[in-house]
Amino acid sequence: TESARLVDLHRELLRDYREDPAKAEAMATQPIGPLPPGAETADAAAWTAVASVLLNLDETLLKR
Repeated sequence: TESARLVDLHRELLRDYREDPAKAEAMATQPIGPLPPGAETADAAAWTAVASVLLNLDETLLKR
């Protein structure tokens, strides 16, 4: 269930970032800098957002 939600989130974000290239550019490159050659900006932005979600999960933040 959780994996399916993340896949859906990526799909939705990818669509949104493809519709707004400036927003995608900001998400994918700030503050880390330019993308590697050949990287798709919208895809990098979507994965950046998904990674942020994963890193902010309680499971990630708390040791048991």
